[in-house]
Amino acid sequence: MMGRIQRQPAQVQVDFLRVCCQYWKNEGNYSIENAKLEAMDSYDVLVKYKIIKENNDNIVIDFLDEQLDGIEEKRKQASEAGKRSAEARKRRTELNDRSTTVKQTLNEPSTKSNRVEKSRVEKSREEQDKDIPSFDVFLEYAVSKEPNIDHSDVKRKYNLWVENDWRDGYDKPINRWKAKLINTLPHLKKVKPLEALTYAEAKKLPDKEERIGYCKLKGIPETDYRYGNIVHQNEVAF
Repeated sequence: MMGRIQRQPAQVQVDFLRVCCQYWKNEGNYSIENAKLEAMDSYDVLVKYKIIKENNDNIVIDFLDEQLDGIEEKRKQASEAGKRSAEARKRRTELNDRSTTVKQTLNEPSTKSNRVEKSRVEKSREEQDKDIPSFDVFLEYAVSKEPNIDHSDVKRKYNLWVENDWRDGYDKPINRWKAKLINTLPHLKKVKPLEALTYAEAKKLPDKEERIGYCKLKGIPETDYRYGNIVHQNEVAF
């Protein structure tokens, strides 16, 4: 990619650097509209030579995404190391406090230590859970970016990531799940809106309420259908 940008005119290179700055500032979540405003006439050239890629409403700059993922991973590692260090200091303080009352400590069961360890494990799990959204939040974000996405396919992808300890198919940690989901959406199945379905496709809808909705949308009377089938009250005979 760097070879392709180096072969472009100086103005295109300058405009690309401006887009890169905004992309980095927004942690990889940068819209096509904003990129066009930033790069102006150079935008089409950058897309044509795949220096910048488009994904739904956002742009993708691969080499910056790799660096952002690396920074996020180091940030998480540093955070975990800090938490472990704090827990170690806390345990040392508790041991020092108990040493002043040795006799009492010897007579008491070691339940306090167990509670501290249990609390540490629970806090660690809570911190991990904060990085993984609920499926409802995951689906809501997917639909906001691709309204016609197949919900069952989104559920399948979510379950795969959760079962793999929130790692993708390449076993890489998912640090910025929104950016990762945006890049994944083009590979998931889409569903047609009701108004775009043919009669043959509508006949295969598994949900009766959707078939009823289709007939109403198309103005098909409840007592008539293109094949002459009788349609009973609130039911569609196909």
